[in-house]
Amino acid sequence: MKSFWLLLVCFALPLSSPGQTKNEHPKITGIDHVVIYVSDLKAARDFYATKLGLNENGGGCDDARILNCFTVNWITGQRVILKTSTSCPRTDCLDEVVFQTADARKLRSFLSAHGVAVDQLQKSDNISLSFETQDADGHRVGFTQKVGFPINDPGPGIKVSYGRIIHAGFVVHDRSAEDHRKNGWNGSEKPKIGRDGKWQLNLYDPDDTRVEFMEFTPVQKPCCSDYTGPHPKP
Repeated sequence: MKSFWLLLVCFALPLSSPGQTKNEHPKITGIDHVVIYVSDLKAARDFYATKLGLNENGGGCDDARILNCFTVNWITGQRVILKTSTSCPRTDCLDEVVFQTADARKLRSFLSAHGVAVDQLQKSDNISLSFETQDADGHRVGFTQKVGFPINDPGPGIKVSYGRIIHAGFVVHDRSAEDHRKNGWNGSEKPKIGRDGKWQLNLYDPDDTRVEFMEFTPVQKPCCSDYTGPHPKP
């Protein structure tokens, strides 16, 4: 099954210091956007815009070169970008996850020093610095640093989306290789308590990409181990 989890885990990684060493890296603050392949753009637009209530071409969708952009959070600019394809290139339809970082240059240097192939740093319209790499299965993984914020206020009467992407997941075929890198709605779906003890609801877009809604805090003890850090907040 093609799998994707829409809703984010913010990685609380340590801030770099002036005397940064090979094992220190800048903070990763969350997910900037995800890119998903779809085979039927009209059906996908209905799912993400109508059924999920995301704003098409809203806050964060400021690059005129990017089409089919759907705002998850108008303030932070978190968004979902759709790309059309007759079939998914891999076993899942998730093309790319882009994380936000406090310092793209230093993070790129950190990854390169640890043997990860990274592309050149790109600057986009004086708004962001970004670069990309790939995981062992060919998924694109990007990192971006916001250096400016365009003014893009919603117009009068527009119902604005203020959701949050809490985590994203890939289907992988070689976990050890990945570990080296990382150190449609039909009314029948029902909420359930997941293995992490939190209420969740799973929906699927027309290409079977899974979208998971999850509450912030657990209502029962998780199955395997206790939480060691704070839970996210609205």
